Amino acid sequence: MDTELKNSINYITKKIGENAGFTTPTNYFDDVETRFTNKLVEDEFPKKEKFSVPNNYFSSLEDRVLEKISSPKKEAKIIALRSKIIRFAPIAAAASILLFIGINIFTFNKIETVNFESISDSDIENWLVDNTNSINNDDLAFVVEITDIENNEFSTKSINDTDLEEYLNSIETTSLLNE
Repeated sequence: MDTELKNSINYITKKIGENAGFTTPTNYFDDVETRFTNKLVEDEFPKKEKFSVPNNYFSSLEDRVLEKISSPKKEAKIIALRSKIIRFAPIAAAASILLFIGINIFTFNKIETVNFESISDSDIENWLVDNTNSINNDDLAFVVEITDIENNEFSTKSINDTDLEEYLNSIETTSLLNE
């Protein structure tokens, strides 16, 4: 096969000779890309003029512009905001009332009633410990009714010496001295 290829190349060169008839100018391939893009751009341009300017257009331009500026303007259409508000006010009021009722219905069903039976003793003790500094005599007087405690009860009671001694012995002396 190799010999056939050499034979065919030799045969062609004998028939044609060294010069095949096709030649390129010197430096042809150096600027072929720029010439090709220039040709494409030239083909995209329109062949004839599409736009034209009327005669004496620029000489009379200033006069025409001043004429349009100085001419009386049309009155602008004024839309009164008051009429739009009056039209939509009843709709907004009805929507807000429905929203208020809807919110209240859904929130009142979820509220638990709190009473003393539902509060645990530890919650009460924790509240008292946290708020002992903020409780004053007026708060206590508001809670305790006058009929519960009578002044006569304190004057008629007497304390035995033995009861007093037992009480004092039961209290730690360091806490008593600190008070």
